[in-house]
Amino acid sequence: MGAHRAQESIKGRVEGGLYPVQGERAGMRPCGLFSLTCFFHHLETYGLGGGKYFSTAPDYHNDVTGIRVSVAPALGLIKSIQLRRGSSWTVRHGEEGGKVQEFLLRPGEHIIAVHGSYKGYLRYLVVHTDQGRLASFGQAEGNHFSAYPDQQWQVLTGVFGHHKLLGLTSIGFQWEEPRVSGLTNAQARANPQPEK
Repeated sequence: MGAHRAQESIKGRVEGGLYPVQGERAGMRPCGLFSLTCFFHHLETYGLGGGKYFSTAPDYHNDVTGIRVSVAPALGLIKSIQLRRGSSWTVRHGEEGGKVQEFLLRPGEHIIAVHGSYKGYLRYLVVHTDQGRLASFGQAEGNHFSAYPDQQWQVLTGVFGHHKLLGLTSIGFQWEEPRVSGLTNAQARANPQPEK
């Protein structure tokens, strides 16, 4: 069902942030283009919520190429999140302060799953890529979740959620096909470019 939840503990904190991901993505199911059920699953958030709503603006020309997360180590909270699309960073969503950590993707690399935890506020995020890399932010504590797209070929294209004075209180993930020269893969397949 859409972005899926798993109440399983994340197996240990990954120091340094870049380690191979083992196993395969499971639980994928087809999602119709105009399915309301699918639409609302894409709006699923993790965390208690409350506060000011945020959402990254759509970008139909660039893939996500990085993620920047600010963590307040003393409080164990995720304060803000920011995505990089192409070579530009989106607006920072959340609160100022904390220690900023950044994870840049390689050319052609995409985020295909996100795991995390929350306890009042968002505490932990782990992003997994299609090239077997991952990056972790914060400390695992509280309720755990796992989110990934309905379709195997979809990738992270945006985030949304809520924040209060101390940091993020909820987060959700938007999954779509990756962009190819400003087109989705489906559009590129439907309109192949002539060979030169």
